[in-house]
Amino acid sequence: MLFSQTFNGCVSIDEGEFLAKPVQAITIDGLAKKFGSPDVLFLDIEGYEIAALRGAQETLKNQATWFIEVHGDAILSKYGSRNAEVLEFFQDQYKHYYRTEEKGPFVRLERKGPVPKLRFLFAAMPRR
Repeated sequence: MLFSQTFNGCVSIDEGEFLAKPVQAITIDGLAKKFGSPDVLFLDIEGYEIAALRGAQETLKNQATWFIEVHGDAILSKYGSRNAEVLEFFQDQYKHYYRTEEKGPFVRLERKGPVPKLRFLFAAMPRR
């Protein structure tokens, strides 16, 4: 995987990008297998959320609590994704919450309701 060493750092999709460096990557499931299933996960990976969630299929089944900074359709589209796809990984076994501001309460995000297209903070809490 190529990592762009720019200000925020992110996955690079351009081998010719200035400051792009090859790095070894491991999936969330790989980390869980090595260190044990997590209770809480926090993802802030600059638009690469969908790829990370694809590598977390077993971890998702274990119903941890997830906090994800979803970077907006414009950023996710660089990697062929969009915000609404994040929610598709969290089916009926999770309650969905979000907020669009840095401060303030999280509000319920209805499964069939509209998904913000800009950056937002997403929380998925297991239904227990």
